[in-house]
Amino acid sequence: MSGSVSRGPCWFSVSAHGLRRAWLKGTSVAGYERIEDVLRETQHMLQLAQIGLDDFLRGDRGARRTAGLFNVVVFGRSVTLVLQNIRHFQREAFNAWYAPYEQEMQGARYRYLVKLRDQMLKEGRQGAINRSMRADYLNPGHIQSAMGKPPPGATGWAMDAWGIGWTVPMADGSEERFYVDLPDDLQNEMNLKITAWFAEEAGGHHGAPVAPPPEPIDVLLTEYVDYLARLVDAAHLEFGPK
Repeated sequence: MSGSVSRGPCWFSVSAHGLRRAWLKGTSVAGYERIEDVLRETQHMLQLAQIGLDDFLRGDRGARRTAGLFNVVVFGRSVTLVLQNIRHFQREAFNAWYAPYEQEMQGARYRYLVKLRDQMLKEGRQGAINRSMRADYLNPGHIQSAMGKPPPGATGWAMDAWGIGWTVPMADGSEERFYVDLPDDLQNEMNLKITAWFAEEAGGHHGAPVAPPPEPIDVLLTEYVDYLARLVDAAHLEFGPK
């Protein structure tokens, strides 16, 4: 579908109707034929953010978890900009309905994720992350038994602040860690806690920087995606087919 491209103040990036590069430029794409088209694309952006969250929480490699973080921040931000295209059909009704959500998203946590998205796309970096791991005790034999069969080429296993995983040498001489989820009962028995936080301000090169939130990243991203899911559900109820 063809459509016009307009610039203007926007909270989220956009990807719509084949113009998927538009969000990289911070543009808003008009040209939807029906409100249902907007809602469908908004749902698609939400699904990509949800997949990113799952990769961040349960990815079996550090690179996959990093990609998951990127996708939550970028596609999560896309959700509400796409949604705002409903203004092309019902401007006053949408503005009145959306105003409370827009106010909520002025909070520091959401503004940090907005700045982080810009930093990721414009500077290619996510910023520093602090990680910590603690356990009341470790039983290496129980841990290795619970990890299951190692992947081909594994030379051992190790614990770091991403989790517990098998160490596998790569062809270029580097090492990749393939993470596994230990059974809940073993994690509870050891009282194993692995936590990561954003450790630096975001967006300093593009306006006033925003301080990192105090919440662990898994909590922050989970609450963010859950909030977006509730927003999309509410939009379907308000503007979807009756």
